[in-house]
Amino acid sequence: MAVKRYPKRFVAIYHYTDPDSGQEEDISFVANGRIMPLFKSMVGVELTKALEEYKESLCKVLNKNSVEAVFKFDEAKSSADKLAVLADNIEDFSTMMRVALEVHSYGESDIDLIEAILICARICALPVDDEGEALALGTEIIPDEIYQDPTFAFEILQLAINYEAHAKKNSKN
Repeated sequence: MAVKRYPKRFVAIYHYTDPDSGQEEDISFVANGRIMPLFKSMVGVELTKALEEYKESLCKVLNKNSVEAVFKFDEAKSSADKLAVLADNIEDFSTMMRVALEVHSYGESDIDLIEAILICARICALPVDDEGEALALGTEIIPDEIYQDPTFAFEILQLAINYEAHAKKNSKN
């Protein structure tokens, strides 16, 4: 049996080190033809619709003031400085928090967009026979460290968006 390979642009590898044992592992994530139906079965919303809602929610909060407030907060050295930035920009941070809470829950599952995409992309990298077990495990199939890495999460989000565009383009041909 031939092993199906995917273009490199639809694959991401997370180099994980277990904090307890020190054992290293490369964890693969793939965006392929299974990601869209898998995503919908998991959260009850099509990936395209979820991504569109995500983009719309970002547009609600991203403006010059909110970007500057986040930058100032990140650059603040002490907790007192961070508190001052929050107090000075309370409206921007409140809006961002409201939008974040709206966007990050999908029905009964209590799973957010990034978690759902991470799980689906991880399952797509597994052999088909392991999908059922992985779905049953849910968020447990991925170490917490990966969920806490916003850079990698957005890399996977970009992977899903790129695959979505690729799938749309190829379906029109």
